[in-house]
Amino acid sequence: MGYPGINPNILKKKSFAEATTTSGEISAKKQLANGSPVFQISASVTHGNSGDPVLNEKGEVIGMTTFGGEPVNGQEVSGFAFAFTSNTIMEFVRQAGVSNEEGAIDKLYRDGLQLYSQGEYTQAIEKFETVKRLFPQHSEVDKLIQECQGKIVVAR
Repeated sequence: MGYPGINPNILKKKSFAEATTTSGEISAKKQLANGSPVFQISASVTHGNSGDPVLNEKGEVIGMTTFGGEPVNGQEVSGFAFAFTSNTIMEFVRQAGVSNEEGAIDKLYRDGLQLYSQGEYTQAIEKFETVKRLFPQHSEVDKLIQECQGKIVVAR
């Protein structure tokens, strides 16, 4: 899931800011020369995807995209890439002396998603609108607000 490197003048600004999801599988577990574990994944990864999360079927982050294969005849090879494991990423975070904590906006967004999944669309809109006010460039809240509004209209 992420934001592939596309010329921003090609897509509308709103489309450019929406996350892209690509499916794939872990095709191998490898180690870098320094011994750090990495996943080899079959999902297409291109410039701009580095640092994007790799999710399992439950939506849990299991890694972070890092690099692809070496170019062949000047062409990027698609169909495989590599991702650091979540454990490796968390070790880097610990070594940097940083903690990974849920922020206020993350909590509001998660609460909004929970309300949305429970069919509490009016309350979900309140959470999403607060997220939008605090973090206007959030890529998903506008779409979720519109979906909630549409479900409220249909229910009437």
